[in-house]
Amino acid sequence: MELVFEGFINIMIVILNIIGLFIILQGAIVVFAKYTKNKFDYKDENLGVELAQAMALGLQFMLAAEIINTLILDSLKNFWLLGAITAMRIIIGLVLHWEIKNH
Repeated sequence: MELVFEGFINIMIVILNIIGLFIILQGAIVVFAKYTKNKFDYKDENLGVELAQAMALGLQFMLAAEIINTLILDSLKNFWLLGAITAMRIIIGLVLHWEIKNH
């Protein structure tokens, strides 16, 4: 029974990571398409904000997957990894928030 539960959790972790990756890739593709439509003009500041929002949302899903992974495995090594990922996510989130706010 426990193996079935761990297998289900591992599948959920993979799904959350794929969702996060999809959101980031989709945002990057949409922004790149708009960028090429604007004939590679850097003046449209909304493109950076749109990409930052997609990155922030995608990273939220990936962080959720790491939290679930750490809570299930109960390993100190994974705990420190989660701490490092969370710290990086906070820094990236603050930078993205600052960029979005200032544009």
